[in-house]
Amino acid sequence: MPIYCYTNEEEGDTIEVLFTAGTAPQRICRNGHQYLRDLQAEHRPQRSIAGNWPMESCAMGVNPNQRREAEKDSVDRGVPTQFTRGGAAVFTSPKHRKQYCESLGYFDRNGGFSDPQRK
Repeated sequence: MPIYCYTNEEEGDTIEVLFTAGTAPQRICRNGHQYLRDLQAEHRPQRSIAGNWPMESCAMGVNPNQRREAEKDSVDRGVPTQFTRGGAAVFTSPKHRKQYCESLGYFDRNGGFSDPQRK
């Protein structure tokens, strides 16, 4: 079954839903929010990157009330990072994750060379 992407234009959230081929509606409702089918999200290059990028990280996230402040802080640190409505950090690639984590002094204790390192 193919995966179809739907985006809530008010919040900017994108969800993926499984439908039988050819039966995906143009509009769906989830948790009281309207989502429209998003063909660009279905065909964007990031979906094919190994490792499921972009990645949402709760561990590097912030309180939802602080996400705008955290986004501004990430720009000031030189590693612009978006946060979901729930406060999770969104990393677009392994390099982005490494740069952001290291800018805050975080590292992967069991990571490899491409993961955030202790400074």
